[in-house]
Amino acid sequence: MACKVHKARLKRLFRKLHGVADAVYMQGDEPLLRWLTGVREGMAIATKKGVTMVAHMMFAEACSGTGWPVVVFSKKQKASATIRDVLGGAKKVGLRFGPVGHAHFLNIKKDLRGRKLVDISTHVDEAQRSRDEAELKDQRKACLISARAAKAVPMMCEQGMTEIDLLGEIMFHMAGQGAEGHGMVAFGCNINGVGSDITRTFVYGPASAKQKAVYNEVWKAMVLSFDLIEKKKDVRTINAAINALFEKDGYGPFIHSVGHGLGIFGGAFHTVPGAVVTVEPGIYIPGFGGVRIEDDIIITKPGKYELLTGASPRSKLIEI
Repeated sequence: MACKVHKARLKRLFRKLHGVADAVYMQGDEPLLRWLTGVREGMAIATKKGVTMVAHMMFAEACSGTGWPVVVFSKKQKASATIRDVLGGAKKVGLRFGPVGHAHFLNIKKDLRGRKLVDISTHVDEAQRSRDEAELKDQRKACLISARAAKAVPMMCEQGMTEIDLLGEIMFHMAGQGAEGHGMVAFGCNINGVGSDITRTFVYGPASAKQKAVYNEVWKAMVLSFDLIEKKKDVRTINAAINALFEKDGYGPFIHSVGHGLGIFGGAFHTVPGAVVTVEPGIYIPGFGGVRIEDDIIITKPGKYELLTGASPRSKLIEI
Protein backbone atom coordinates (compact mmCIF):
# COMPACT_ATOMS: atom_id res chain seq x y z
CA MET A 1 0.00 0.00 0.00
CA ALA A 2 1.14 3.52 -0.75
CA CYS A 3 2.20 5.77 2.10
CA LYS A 4 -0.59 7.72 3.82
CA VAL A 5 1.37 10.93 3.27
CA HIS A 6 1.47 10.45 -0.50
CA LYS A 7 -2.22 9.53 -0.61
CA ALA A 8 -3.09 12.67 1.31
CA ARG A 9 -0.99 14.79 -1.06
CA LEU A 10 -2.66 13.21 -4.08
CA LYS A 11 -6.08 13.99 -2.67
CA ARG A 12 -5.03 17.58 -1.95
CA LEU A 13 -3.69 18.03 -5.48
CA PHE A 14 -6.83 16.81 -7.24
CA ARG A 15 -8.95 18.94 -4.95
CA LYS A 16 -7.01 21.94 -6.26
CA LEU A 17 -7.22 20.73 -9.87
CA HIS A 18 -11.02 20.52 -9.63
CA GLY A 19 -11.52 19.09 -13.11
CA VAL A 20 -8.68 20.99 -14.81
CA ALA A 21 -6.97 17.67 -15.59
CA ASP A 22 -8.15 14.05 -15.59
CA ALA A 23 -4.63 12.75 -14.98
CA VAL A 24 -1.18 14.05 -14.07
CA TYR A 25 1.90 12.96 -16.00
CA MET A 26 5.25 12.90 -14.22
CA GLN A 27 8.50 12.49 -16.07
CA GLY A 28 11.38 14.96 -15.87
CA ASP A 29 9.74 16.68 -12.88
CA GLU A 30 11.67 15.35 -9.88
CA PRO A 31 9.97 17.51 -7.20
CA LEU A 32 6.43 16.51 -8.18
CA LEU A 33 7.40 12.86 -8.63
CA ARG A 34 9.10 12.78 -5.22
CA TRP A 35 6.20 14.62 -3.56
CA LEU A 36 3.67 12.01 -4.72
CA THR A 37 5.79 8.84 -4.69
CA GLY A 38 8.89 9.32 -2.54
CA VAL A 39 11.30 8.53 -5.41
CA ARG A 40 13.21 11.01 -7.54
CA GLU A 41 13.57 9.13 -10.82
CA GLY A 42 11.19 7.39 -13.18
CA MET A 43 7.74 7.96 -14.64
CA ALA A 44 4.31 7.98 -13.08
CA ILE A 45 0.69 8.74 -13.90
CA ALA A 46 -1.64 10.09 -11.21
CA THR A 47 -5.44 10.14 -11.16
CA LYS A 48 -7.92 10.73 -8.35
CA LYS A 49 -7.80 7.00 -7.62
CA GLY A 50 -4.05 6.75 -7.18
CA VAL A 51 -0.63 6.78 -8.78
CA THR A 52 0.73 4.21 -11.23
CA MET A 53 4.49 3.90 -11.64
CA VAL A 54 5.61 3.18 -15.22
CA ALA A 55 9.02 1.52 -15.24
CA HIS A 56 11.46 -0.39 -17.39
CA MET A 57 11.91 -3.88 -16.01
CA MET A 58 15.38 -2.87 -14.71
CA PHE A 59 13.79 -0.36 -12.31
CA ALA A 60 10.60 -2.19 -11.42
CA GLU A 61 11.84 -3.37 -8.03
CA ALA A 62 12.93 0.12 -6.98
CA CYS A 63 9.57 1.58 -8.05
CA SER A 64 7.68 -1.11 -6.14
CA GLY A 65 9.11 0.38 -2.95
CA THR A 66 6.77 3.35 -3.35
CA GLY A 67 3.77 1.19 -2.51
CA TRP A 68 1.98 2.35 -5.66
CA PRO A 69 1.25 -0.21 -8.40
CA VAL A 70 3.92 -0.61 -11.07
CA VAL A 71 3.35 -1.24 -14.78
CA VAL A 72 6.47 -2.63 -16.42
CA PHE A 73 7.61 -2.33 -20.03
CA SER A 74 10.49 -4.38 -21.41
CA LYS A 75 11.84 -2.22 -24.21
CA LYS A 76 12.37 1.52 -24.44
CA GLN A 77 10.25 1.86 -27.56
CA LYS A 78 7.26 0.44 -25.69
CA ALA A 79 7.28 3.10 -22.99
CA SER A 80 5.00 5.47 -24.92
CA ALA A 81 2.43 2.78 -25.60
CA THR A 82 2.50 1.76 -21.93
CA ILE A 83 1.92 5.35 -20.81
CA ARG A 84 -1.04 5.69 -23.18
CA ASP A 85 -2.51 2.46 -21.83
CA VAL A 86 -2.18 3.65 -18.24
CA LEU A 87 -3.81 6.99 -19.12
CA GLY A 88 -6.79 5.14 -20.53
CA GLY A 89 -9.64 7.52 -21.34
CA ALA A 90 -8.04 10.61 -19.76
CA LYS A 91 -8.50 13.50 -22.21
CA LYS A 92 -6.85 16.30 -20.21
CA VAL A 93 -3.36 15.49 -18.96
CA GLY A 94 -1.71 17.84 -16.48
CA LEU A 95 2.01 18.46 -16.06
CA ARG A 96 4.18 21.34 -14.93
CA PHE A 97 5.49 22.92 -18.11
CA GLY A 98 8.37 24.72 -16.36
CA PRO A 99 10.50 21.74 -15.24
CA VAL A 100 10.07 19.92 -18.57
CA GLY A 101 12.57 20.90 -21.28
CA HIS A 102 11.30 21.95 -24.70
CA ALA A 103 12.53 18.85 -26.54
CA HIS A 104 11.01 16.61 -23.86
CA PHE A 105 7.73 18.52 -24.04
CA LEU A 106 7.55 17.99 -27.82
CA ASN A 107 8.08 14.26 -27.30
CA ILE A 108 5.34 14.15 -24.68
CA LYS A 109 3.00 16.04 -27.01
CA LYS A 110 3.73 13.52 -29.76
CA ASP A 111 3.33 10.50 -27.47
CA LEU A 112 0.07 11.79 -26.01
CA ARG A 113 -1.43 13.01 -29.28
CA GLY A 114 -5.19 13.38 -29.13
CA ARG A 115 -5.11 14.51 -25.50
CA LYS A 116 -4.99 18.07 -24.21
CA LEU A 117 -1.84 18.97 -22.21
CA VAL A 118 -2.54 21.38 -19.35
CA ASP A 119 -0.02 23.37 -17.31
CA ILE A 120 -0.86 22.63 -13.67
CA SER A 121 2.03 24.59 -12.12
CA THR A 122 -0.18 26.97 -10.12
CA HIS A 123 -2.38 24.13 -8.86
CA VAL A 124 0.65 22.15 -7.64
CA ASP A 125 2.01 25.29 -5.98
CA GLU A 126 -1.26 25.82 -4.11
CA ALA A 127 -1.49 22.16 -3.09
CA GLN A 128 2.00 21.97 -1.60
CA ARG A 129 2.36 25.50 -0.22
CA SER A 130 1.32 24.57 3.32
CA ARG A 131 3.75 21.78 4.16
CA ASP A 132 2.57 18.57 5.77
CA GLU A 133 4.24 17.20 8.87
CA ALA A 134 6.27 14.59 6.98
CA GLU A 135 7.96 17.28 4.89
CA LEU A 136 8.44 19.54 7.92
CA LYS A 137 10.18 16.69 9.75
CA ASP A 138 12.69 16.39 6.89
CA GLN A 139 12.98 20.19 6.76
CA ARG A 140 13.90 20.42 10.43
CA LYS A 141 16.51 17.69 10.06
CA ALA A 142 18.09 19.27 6.97
CA CYS A 143 18.28 22.69 8.64
CA LEU A 144 19.77 21.28 11.84
CA ILE A 145 22.48 19.46 9.88
CA SER A 146 23.36 22.60 7.92
CA ALA A 147 23.40 24.78 11.03
CA ARG A 148 25.72 22.34 12.80
CA ALA A 149 28.01 22.30 9.76
CA ALA A 150 28.07 26.10 9.68
CA LYS A 151 28.98 26.17 13.34
CA ALA A 152 31.86 23.76 12.66
CA VAL A 153 33.29 25.73 9.71
CA PRO A 154 35.88 27.69 11.78
CA MET A 155 37.40 24.40 12.93
CA MET A 156 37.62 23.16 9.32
CA CYS A 157 39.43 26.18 7.90
CA GLU A 158 43.17 26.19 7.29
CA GLN A 159 45.41 28.76 5.65
CA GLY A 160 45.75 28.13 1.92
CA MET A 161 42.54 26.08 1.74
CA THR A 162 40.44 26.55 -1.41
CA GLU A 163 36.66 26.81 -1.51
CA ILE A 164 36.54 23.30 -3.01
CA ASP A 165 38.63 21.98 -0.11
CA LEU A 166 36.26 23.56 2.40
CA LEU A 167 33.24 22.28 0.51
CA GLY A 168 34.64 18.75 0.73
CA GLU A 169 34.97 19.08 4.51
CA ILE A 170 31.44 20.47 4.80
CA MET A 171 29.92 17.73 2.64
CA PHE A 172 31.73 15.02 4.63
CA HIS A 173 30.42 16.56 7.85
CA MET A 174 26.83 16.68 6.58
CA ALA A 175 26.84 13.25 4.91
CA GLY A 176 27.85 11.71 8.23
CA GLN A 177 24.53 12.96 9.64
CA GLY A 178 22.42 11.54 6.82
CA ALA A 179 22.35 14.39 4.30
CA GLU A 180 21.85 13.80 0.59
CA GLY A 181 22.80 15.99 -2.31
CA HIS A 182 25.18 18.87 -2.50
CA GLY A 183 26.28 22.13 -1.00
CA MET A 184 28.39 25.13 -1.73
CA VAL A 185 30.32 27.60 0.34
CA ALA A 186 27.39 29.29 1.54
CA PHE A 187 25.70 25.93 1.61
CA GLY A 188 22.69 23.69 2.25
CA CYS A 189 21.90 20.02 2.46
CA ASN A 190 19.13 17.69 1.39
CA ILE A 191 16.90 15.18 3.22
CA ASN A 192 14.46 13.22 1.02
CA GLY A 193 14.43 16.06 -1.48
CA VAL A 194 13.85 18.71 1.18
CA GLY A 195 16.68 21.24 1.20
CA SER A 196 18.03 23.68 3.72
CA ASP A 197 19.64 26.98 2.84
CA ILE A 198 21.90 28.74 5.32
CA THR A 199 24.51 31.46 4.94
CA ARG A 200 27.04 32.57 7.53
CA THR A 201 29.79 35.12 6.85
CA PHE A 202 33.30 34.55 8.20
CA VAL A 203 36.49 36.60 8.17
CA TYR A 204 39.83 34.82 8.11
CA GLY A 205 41.83 36.77 10.69
CA PRO A 206 40.83 39.96 12.53
CA ALA A 207 37.89 41.82 10.94
CA SER A 208 38.35 45.43 9.88
CA ALA A 209 36.10 48.18 11.18
CA LYS A 210 34.36 48.35 7.78
CA GLN A 211 33.76 44.61 7.70
CA LYS A 212 32.20 44.77 11.15
CA ALA A 213 30.08 47.78 10.16
CA VAL A 214 28.71 46.06 7.05
CA TYR A 215 27.96 42.91 9.02
CA ASN A 216 26.16 44.86 11.73
CA GLU A 217 24.06 46.59 9.06
CA VAL A 218 22.97 43.24 7.63
CA TRP A 219 22.18 42.02 11.14
CA LYS A 220 19.97 45.11 11.62
CA ALA A 221 18.17 44.12 8.42
CA MET A 222 17.78 40.57 9.74
CA VAL A 223 16.20 41.80 12.98
CA LEU A 224 13.95 44.14 10.98
CA SER A 225 12.84 41.27 8.73
CA PHE A 226 11.78 39.08 11.64
CA ASP A 227 10.03 42.02 13.26
CA LEU A 228 7.99 42.61 10.10
CA ILE A 229 7.17 38.89 9.77
CA GLU A 230 5.82 39.05 13.33
CA LYS A 231 3.74 42.06 12.25
CA LYS A 232 2.27 39.92 9.43
CA LYS A 233 3.75 42.04 6.64
CA ASP A 234 4.06 40.69 3.10
CA VAL A 235 7.26 40.22 1.11
CA ARG A 236 6.97 43.53 -0.76
CA THR A 237 6.70 45.47 2.48
CA ILE A 238 9.68 43.64 3.97
CA ASN A 239 11.81 44.20 0.87
CA ALA A 240 10.90 47.90 0.82
CA ALA A 241 11.80 48.28 4.50
CA ILE A 242 15.22 46.66 4.04
CA ASN A 243 15.88 48.82 1.01
CA ALA A 244 14.94 51.96 2.98
CA LEU A 245 17.31 50.94 5.79
CA PHE A 246 20.22 50.34 3.42
CA GLU A 247 19.58 53.54 1.49
CA LYS A 248 19.41 55.59 4.72
CA ASP A 249 22.70 54.15 5.99
CA GLY A 250 24.51 54.45 2.65
CA TYR A 251 24.46 50.79 1.64
CA GLY A 252 21.52 50.75 -0.77
CA PRO A 253 19.87 49.58 -2.79
CA PHE A 254 18.85 46.14 -1.55
CA ILE A 255 19.32 44.09 -4.72
CA HIS A 256 17.36 40.88 -4.07
CA SER A 257 14.36 39.62 -2.16
CA VAL A 258 14.41 38.95 1.57
CA GLY A 259 13.95 35.27 0.89
CA HIS A 260 12.35 32.40 -1.01
CA GLY A 261 10.47 29.19 -0.38
CA LEU A 262 12.09 25.94 0.73
CA GLY A 263 10.96 22.34 0.65
CA ILE A 264 10.58 19.84 -2.15
CA PHE A 265 9.36 22.53 -4.54
CA GLY A 266 10.97 25.69 -3.16
CA GLY A 267 9.16 28.61 -4.75
CA ALA A 268 8.36 32.14 -3.67
CA PHE A 269 8.43 33.75 -0.21
CA HIS A 270 5.05 33.34 1.50
CA THR A 271 3.97 33.93 5.08
CA VAL A 272 0.96 31.59 5.11
CA PRO A 273 0.90 29.05 7.95
CA GLY A 274 2.93 25.98 7.01
CA ALA A 275 5.18 27.84 4.58
CA VAL A 276 8.92 27.22 4.89
CA VAL A 277 11.05 30.16 3.78
CA THR A 278 14.49 31.69 4.01
CA VAL A 279 15.24 35.10 5.50
CA GLU A 280 18.44 36.39 3.88
CA PRO A 281 19.24 40.10 3.66
CA GLY A 282 22.64 40.96 2.21
CA ILE A 283 24.97 43.77 1.18
CA TYR A 284 27.44 43.41 -1.68
CA ILE A 285 30.12 46.06 -2.31
CA PRO A 286 32.15 45.85 -5.55
CA GLY A 287 35.87 45.64 -4.90
CA PHE A 288 35.31 45.01 -1.18
CA GLY A 289 33.14 41.97 -0.62
CA GLY A 290 29.74 41.00 0.65
CA VAL A 291 27.83 39.95 3.73
CA ARG A 292 24.74 37.81 3.89
CA ILE A 293 23.05 36.22 6.88
CA GLU A 294 20.47 33.56 6.09
CA ASP A 295 18.15 31.52 8.27
CA ASP A 296 15.32 29.11 7.53
CA ILE A 297 11.95 29.31 9.28
CA ILE A 298 8.52 27.66 9.31
CA ILE A 299 5.54 30.00 9.50
CA THR A 300 3.52 28.31 12.24
CA LYS A 301 0.62 30.78 12.24
CA PRO A 302 0.16 34.42 11.18
CA GLY A 303 2.91 36.46 12.84
CA LYS A 304 4.61 33.41 14.38
CA TYR A 305 7.48 31.28 13.16
CA GLU A 306 9.84 28.46 14.15
CA LEU A 307 13.55 29.16 13.62
CA LEU A 308 15.20 26.08 12.09
CA THR A 309 18.83 27.18 11.79
CA GLY A 310 19.50 28.71 15.19
CA ALA A 311 22.09 26.05 16.02
CA SER A 312 24.67 28.20 14.23
CA PRO A 313 25.62 31.62 15.67
CA ARG A 314 24.72 34.62 13.54
CA SER A 315 24.40 37.87 15.51
CA LYS A 316 28.13 38.68 15.36
CA LEU A 317 30.72 38.44 12.59
CA ILE A 318 32.83 35.34 13.15
CA GLU A 319 36.60 35.75 12.97
CA ILE A 320 38.57 32.59 12.19
